[in-house]
Amino acid sequence: MNLEKTKLNESLRLICTNPMMAHWGDILIEGQEYTGEITYVNTEIITDYDNYWKYISMISSSLEWLRKGYDETNLHEVMPGYKTTKEVHDLYTKRIDMPFVRVKCSDGQTNQFCLLSDSEIFSLGSDIGKGGRSEGKPCFSYTVHRIDDHFDYVQTRRDNILNQILDGSN
Repeated sequence: MNLEKTKLNESLRLICTNPMMAHWGDILIEGQEYTGEITYVNTEIITDYDNYWKYISMISSSLEWLRKGYDETNLHEVMPGYKTTKEVHDLYTKRIDMPFVRVKCSDGQTNQFCLLSDSEIFSLGSDIGKGGRSEGKPCFSYTVHRIDDHFDYVQTRRDNILNQILDGSN
């Protein structure tokens, strides 16, 4: 995907191939056509999966100490190796402007879907996910919906064919 920011007003026609649902109803309906506009979103990728989750977990488990009067300035006294949220993000993540398509969904809300392929996100510095739904996928510090997970998109078909060729499979 060309990362140049020149065609921001380009409108895309997308066919939903995998529905998205929420407790209040359908967000995306399979087979329905949606339109979207390309935009760039400053997105945070995780560059060191193991350390990011180690320290985020440590921050999450600090509640007991916070209730006892500790704060980010002295938590390291009772939690050796403690890092602040800012330190964790500074050390183990990277912010990058990425192309997304903004789609008005069936529930009337707008959602954004990242247009980059896995290999493109890895080339920007993302670490590889290790477990659950993120296994083998690029790592983000928050939920990022991907275009190829929900839409028939020419770029996705091209990337899948290129990956098959590179992997030597048909």
